[in-house]
Amino acid sequence: KYNNENKKYIQIGTVMTSYSFRNRSLASKLMKYVIEEYKDKCDAIYLFGDLKALEFYKKLGFTVINQYRYNLKKEYIGKIINNKNQFIKVNKDNISLKNLFIEYIKKGISYGNFEQINRFGLTMFYCQYFEDVYYIDSLDVFVVLELDNNKLIIKSIIGKNDVSLEEIIANINIPYSYLELGFTPLEKDMYLFDC
Repeated sequence: KYNNENKKYIQIGTVMTSYSFRNRSLASKLMKYVIEEYKDKCDAIYLFGDLKALEFYKKLGFTVINQYRYNLKKEYIGKIINNKNQFIKVNKDNISLKNLFIEYIKKGISYGNFEQINRFGLTMFYCQYFEDVYYIDSLDVFVVLELDNNKLIIKSIIGKNDVSLEEIIANINIPYSYLELGFTPLEKDMYLFDC
């Protein structure tokens, strides 16, 4: 979905060539094949390119667009509203929570302005070991978090019901001094962030 409208986009991820096969134009040939195969079957093809490879992607017809980082405004940092019901780390051996997580990936709602509808494969690729997955029973929502020193990154929110992003953030019980989203928030949640 993009701006609450269903679009058919194709995301290309991780284009790499083994050292022993480099300088043979294999990555270029593969990319050209994929672009040709799908250009008339979708609304757009996009990727998040490595800055070192920008010229490579430009030669294939990709254009660079601005990327934004959404940082929680200072007045909302550390504003915990509920100390009793907070996020707990999902134990990879907890089958019932793992199954609930999987169900919500498949049938959950979007918390971002540019989010995949069919996101199961990609989400499970990044969360297969449940290292960064947290759950809060009172909100019935999962968050995928990464803590880097005092910087907390919310990579993804996975839930079945519409819970406000402010309420989700206010229940995070992991100390942080800086919070960044790993996705574009919905228009209704933009007031929380500096861009």
